[in-house]
Amino acid sequence: MQEMMRMRKVLLSSFFLFLISIAGSAQCDPAFSVSIDDYVVTFTPATSGPGISHQWRLGDGNYFHSSGSFQHLYAQSGNYLIAHVVIDSANQCRDSSFLVINVTSAGCNPEFVPLKDSVLYNTYHFSAPPQNQEVSWTLYTWYIDGVEVSSSAAYTTILTDGHHSVCLQLSNNLGCQSFYCTTVNVSPPPCDVSADFTYQVIPGNPKMVHFQAVDSDPDILHQWYFTNLNTADIPNPVFQYYQPGNYGVYHVVSRYGTNCRDSIVKFIEVPATAVDSCTADISVIAVPGHLEQRQLVVNSNQAIVNQQWFIYRLGDTVGFNTLPGSDPVITVADSAIYKFCVAITTITGCTKFYCDSTIIITASGRSSGQEIISYPNPAINSVKLPLEMQQAAMVTIKIYNGNGTLVQMSRKAAVTGINIIELPVQQLERGQYFIEISFNRNLRRSRFHKL
Repeated sequence: MQEMMRMRKVLLSSFFLFLISIAGSAQCDPAFSVSIDDYVVTFTPATSGPGISHQWRLGDGNYFHSSGSFQHLYAQSGNYLIAHVVIDSANQCRDSSFLVINVTSAGCNPEFVPLKDSVLYNTYHFSAPPQNQEVSWTLYTWYIDGVEVSSSAAYTTILTDGHHSVCLQLSNNLGCQSFYCTTVNVSPPPCDVSADFTYQVIPGNPKMVHFQAVDSDPDILHQWYFTNLNTADIPNPVFQYYQPGNYGVYHVVSRYGTNCRDSIVKFIEVPATAVDSCTADISVIAVPGHLEQRQLVVNSNQAIVNQQWFIYRLGDTVGFNTLPGSDPVITVADSAIYKFCVAITTITGCTKFYCDSTIIITASGRSSGQEIISYPNPAINSVKLPLEMQQAAMVTIKIYNGNGTLVQMSRKAAVTGINIIELPVQQLERGQYFIEISFNRNLRRSRFHKL
């Protein structure tokens, strides 16, 4: 039945053409025929050949130039006035004709146009033709490369590089089914991303640095790597450094959805200011006539506005003791290694913490607790300690160098009576050493000189 309707349209179109054609010469015939299939109309001029051109006004606002037959897709049903002008340059003739055609359709034209996303790489949007008052779609089926992917009116997907067949199958409320396919050619964009960047310190805070990526397109992903595993993922981050110096900055960029990437490592300089450049060291000054006393003096290249002192005697278990005042004078009770530390704040706001160790020998020349005489002294390969025990126990022996640093520790089983404990010292450097022997909350000390 539908085929008969189409044939009737063609015959009627030819009949109307015969009635309203404006006759010309045999060489310049403006007659034409039409074939209507749904919204697709095929126009065929009566004459064609070298030197003959055709101009068409299609009645829906579109114009077309042809040398022969062509097809045109109408958007909706209706009557359209067709104007046709034929020009024969060889015979110097020109003529025209007019025809009213009626376009009606079962509403089953599935033709669509792929739309490439302007931002997202290789992303395409597909939409079925709009519905009209005459028909409504009842079924949508989309296929990508022969695989069914969606049953919605619109479909969005990411296509890989290459050629892809995209098809749409439609059914409407009038029972019409139709199928349309088109080819989408996907090619990768040029890889033109750049990881380069500039930077500048923030005025008033030279340790805060503002980084600016050269490539800041919205589809570019950024990854920044700073010191101490700190990262950022924005185009223009700000990072706070805490010490002056040269720092490496690693910047990686990639274009979203592609394998296009670039990276760069730059070394930046965080400048030093007065607040970073203060120094500190300690002078331990003997007090004349008082072997047990020392004055502690802190030295700095900047004016000191605050200082706090701490003292620790090697072997004590109570830790550091705080000393009051500035450049204090201390009195020690026995000979030992003492460690002094000071925390300062200068007029620029610079802070510094410094420690130093020294040996202080009192007037008696002996240390607190029972001292054991070691032998041989000086020692080369080993040193021996006679230790008298009231009962058997495990003994912990620690050896400290002249700076108070622990250099050797061992544990030995001691029996009741006199024990000769031998310690290997051949691996030690030359200098003065102190020995601590502890057992059952008892403490013994000794010293020796290593050659």
